Amino acid sequence: MEAIRQGQAAGQTTQWLHLELERREMLVLADARGQTLECRTGELWLTEDGGGDRILRPGEAHVVAGNGCLVVSACQDARFVLGGGGHDPATVSLQPVRGFLASLLPHELSGLGGCGPA
Repeated sequence: MEAIRQGQAAGQTTQWLHLELERREMLVLADARGQTLECRTGELWLTEDGGGDRILRPGEAHVVAGNGCLVVSACQDARFVLGGGGHDPATVSLQPVRGFLASLLPHELSGLGGCGPA
């Protein structure tokens, strides 16, 4: 996982966090309520606490609701941005998922088109 913080540009009040995930990498966002996650490249599988699952493709966006907890899984290598929620996205907790839970991802994704194992 790679995160790059982009500061405020002249005349802009919104900060965006630019993130990259490799295929099958997972990231847990906490305290992200109101933030917008926009897929720039690749394909992302989002699981929101209390909100179900959703696939995001390039150009599609999702506003985090509920308690602000979201699991982001890369179906393909992906780049996305997080921000626009009225508070600095750098305050959102970003926790990469590793180990056993991450090893389950290929099995959970089988049969889902672009999200399945290679």
